[in-house]
Amino acid sequence: MRTAPDETTTRVFEGPTYGVDLLLPATYDIVWSVVVIGSIVLALVLAIVALERWRHRREDAGSAVVGALVILCVPVVGPLAYLYATRRPRTTAGTTPAP
Repeated sequence: MRTAPDETTTRVFEGPTYGVDLLLPATYDIVWSVVVIGSIVLALVLAIVALERWRHRREDAGSAVVGALVILCVPVVGPLAYLYATRRPRTTAGTTPAP
């Protein structure tokens, strides 16, 4: 026998999942909010760093435009690809880089 829902009951859906509370716990929402906000912050930081490097780099006009478009149009992979492609060569201890 079903009774009318009152204000103290949680929302329960009928059907194949009758009697199962389908509401997600608050921690689920908090975790996904942190993941999404962290991803947005990461994308913004990468874009800012890549744009700063791009601004100080001396390139021809065509290459500069392509670099800026890659950084701005491809959210996370673009800045990472630009930073990887324009990285400075490593020097080993005791050696000087080639001119």
